[in-house]
Amino acid sequence: MENKTTTARKQITTALVDKSVNEIHSFDVYKVAELWKESKQMNHELKKLRIESDERIKIYSDKLQLLKSSLEKTFAEREVGLSALYKNLEQAEKENDREKIMAILMQISGIIIKNPLDSFVQMTKALEFGNQDILELDF
Repeated sequence: MENKTTTARKQITTALVDKSVNEIHSFDVYKVAELWKESKQMNHELKKLRIESDERIKIYSDKLQLLKSSLEKTFAEREVGLSALYKNLEQAEKENDREKIMAILMQISGIIIKNPLDSFVQMTKALEFGNQDILELDF
């Protein structure tokens, strides 16, 4: 003999199954197929966009790395040149050679006055970053 709880559970289960079956029958199979096809197309487009964006990121990353190494090299060369001139200046001061001191100071001044970022701007344009504003560096 079934108790009332078991009977109620069976009735609820049967009602839910019947309702589900009715809703499945009323569901448009063609609509599901169309949605599936659309979903596959969207997934394909999404995959294509991911690949394109990864390629663009790689290109810009390579360009930025080139610019970074160029900047580092430019400032390193500048530092080496200035260091050598300062050593020569110290030697000229010890020797009290006014002509040599003036010549070295002129060379130092020439290096300091020259903007090392001019070539950086040209390189940025050459790498075709587009018409975007160039990042201003504050040293």
